[in-house]
Amino acid sequence: MRGLVSTLALALLAVAALGAVPASAVRDGESAAPLIWQRDFADPSVVEFYGGYLAVGTGPVMPRVRSGGSRGPWREMSSPLTAYPAWAIPGDIWAPRLQRVGDGTWVLYYSALVAGLAPGSRCIGAATAATATGPFTPAGDAPLVCPPTAGALPASDQLLDRPGDLPASGVIDASAFVERDGRLYLLYKTQGLPSSIRMVLLSPDGLMVAPGKRSRMLLRSTGIVENPTLLHQGSHWVLFTSQGWYGDCDYRTTWRKSRQKWRWQARSVNFLGPVITGLCGPGGADVVVPRDGGRTRMFFHGWVCGGTPQPCPRGFRRTRDGALLPLRGMYGVLLDWGRSDAPEIASYLVPR
Repeated sequence: MRGLVSTLALALLAVAALGAVPASAVRDGESAAPLIWQRDFADPSVVEFYGGYLAVGTGPVMPRVRSGGSRGPWREMSSPLTAYPAWAIPGDIWAPRLQRVGDGTWVLYYSALVAGLAPGSRCIGAATAATATGPFTPAGDAPLVCPPTAGALPASDQLLDRPGDLPASGVIDASAFVERDGRLYLLYKTQGLPSSIRMVLLSPDGLMVAPGKRSRMLLRSTGIVENPTLLHQGSHWVLFTSQGWYGDCDYRTTWRKSRQKWRWQARSVNFLGPVITGLCGPGGADVVVPRDGGRTRMFFHGWVCGGTPQPCPRGFRRTRDGALLPLRGMYGVLLDWGRSDAPEIASYLVPR
């Protein structure tokens, strides 16, 4: 215990020396505070279900929590996945996303390591359960999305039309979107630089590409663009993405809007960033539209340091500042929609 206390004290001194960034307030006077900060909870996927709210995140066993309300408190649960898929190499599961499909089944999309590609490359798989709380069982013997050069059985989507200047790496950051007519789409990011965001129409059960359909590229960037989240708001589609390197404070959430879901401008608008929020690396965002018609909720992660809920200092870098005991905590905000369906931060979700 004495050693732990000493380590925490040194970490807090280091944070102070680098200059901690205070969380800035929004217009109702509330300041940002993480809903989860005692453990790492990156890339949160949050859904509303009959028992309240459920969240899963990136990690070796896919951390999972539940709460009766969006502000918490959040209670730990066991990993939702019963086993690694047969096509994957055991390791961390990245950026899982939960989605309820038309017949009431729940699908868990995730990115897992795969053989035959560059080290660290992943493919996207799916697992199913009768309820949001699972347990989830991997679906099929092959990934849902994977380059054809991977050492797995052929995927339903093999990215056959990607431009030649994009690397033949894996795919991560799966995110499902249900159109107003009930059609189900999957968005994801191609690994490596340049990076791209792609989308494909799925079968109604969410486990295969729809017959005769192929994924198409929505965005391409020489830098990092990832974590796509799409929703329909008013007369527009709004696409949220994370941009920058996740391991420092400049990582941020941005948005674009379009009247056509297959056509997007390259330029994005900064939405959650260190200057706007006072947080360190606010990204990996997911959105929840409540069934009761209430305000849209956005959940995202940000770096906290020193064994406290305080944001890491502005100059933080994960590869250099391990002594600060960095973790990615989960935050939440309520959204308003401004002129021409532009998203705005209404207030932070303050933990109970």
